[in-house]
Amino acid sequence: MENLQDTKAPTKKQLNKERKKQRKKEAKEIARRERERNERNKSALVVFGGRKSVPIPPELLYGEKGEWIKAEPEFRPTVEQEHVMNVYDSVARSWNSTRYKAWPKVAEFIEAQPSGSLFADVGCGNGKNIPSCYSKGFAIGSDFSVGLINVCREKVFEVNVSDALRIPYRSNCFDAVLSIAVLHHISSESRRIKLLAENMRILKKGGCALFYAWAYEQHDDKSKSGHKFKQQDVLVPFHRKPKFIQENGGGSSEDKVEDHSDDSAHVYQRYCHVYRKGELESLFLHQSLKHWVAVEASYYDTGNWCILARKHGCP
Repeated sequence: MENLQDTKAPTKKQLNKERKKQRKKEAKEIARRERERNERNKSALVVFGGRKSVPIPPELLYGEKGEWIKAEPEFRPTVEQEHVMNVYDSVARSWNSTRYKAWPKVAEFIEAQPSGSLFADVGCGNGKNIPSCYSKGFAIGSDFSVGLINVCREKVFEVNVSDALRIPYRSNCFDAVLSIAVLHHISSESRRIKLLAENMRILKKGGCALFYAWAYEQHDDKSKSGHKFKQQDVLVPFHRKPKFIQENGGGSSEDKVEDHSDDSAHVYQRYCHVYRKGELESLFLHQSLKHWVAVEASYYDTGNWCILARKHGCP
């Protein structure tokens, strides 16, 4: 019979040291992945713009020959790929540090829903609206940015990567839908109408959807952005600065690993179409929507035009 050697259990100090070593390894791996993603997304970095929005060059919006204008709404134009999706993939963690809770009127809409409601947060970003939904029921988030969805998954939210114009849910299954700050990243009217129809499709009959989109009219007393837009289709800068990756979501600065994937501040240009008064509401008058969707409220909130729409039929 073989002699069994006594093995000492690791001490608490040894376990903590090993955990810290593992966290540091994981943080370095995250930094490596972000460096690779940044290399893929260099097209989103442009040299003009500074801290103010600038009119978008026509060739970016329409293509050199305007080919995409004739394309089907499901076709994602290059400007949305490079100056929306790629940007958010690159700045996801910086973006997360600046958005942390639902806006007050969005929270009011959520609280007005019946208990036990199922919410779809379409274009959920870093998931800032999802915790508010838990007080009334359950929420499923979706976004086409892998970077932002990874942030949501770290928060243990129920999320998936998908396009707001091709939502992977069956019709008539959600009690309420949130589309907050999504429509202003859509570059053509036909695609905006398609997005509205998809968001309303997944609602149950009688369900409500809340849409927020950036306003052209930025009133100084009601808006926090400080932007002054020269035209409706613009590139809006987001400044991503050198940062640290938090290993464990808290603790002291000793628990942070410096991220060298971006040692200088980069300016990323996001495409936005800012809406004039009445423009967002007019989209619901399209023949593909007006017979089964009703606008119940239209208002201005902190620099956004907002629509509360209810589904009363089927497309």
